[in-house]
Amino acid sequence: MEEAFDSRLNQLVENDKNVTGLLVTDKQGLCIKTVGNAKEESSGVISAINDLAAKLEPNRGPSTVIMESDTKCCVIYSGKNMNAAVFKNVSR
Repeated sequence: MEEAFDSRLNQLVENDKNVTGLLVTDKQGLCIKTVGNAKEESSGVISAINDLAAKLEPNRGPSTVIMESDTKCCVIYSGKNMNAAVFKNVSR
């Protein structure tokens, strides 16, 4: 199962030229997996951002946070047992 998970994450980076990295954390912010240029040290911050976003509307389901600059974008997804962050270059 872990091999299939790793393979799917690698495919996501390889199939989208704008994706530069992926980071998966558990709900406590511990890093489960990084791919590409995502940094393991960011896992706690990613989890904390997601936790804060969930507090904005506590009775709503999982949250998605999008942070974007002129050249980069980070999309943080919340799942039942884990969080995922996708780091992308923004093409304009």
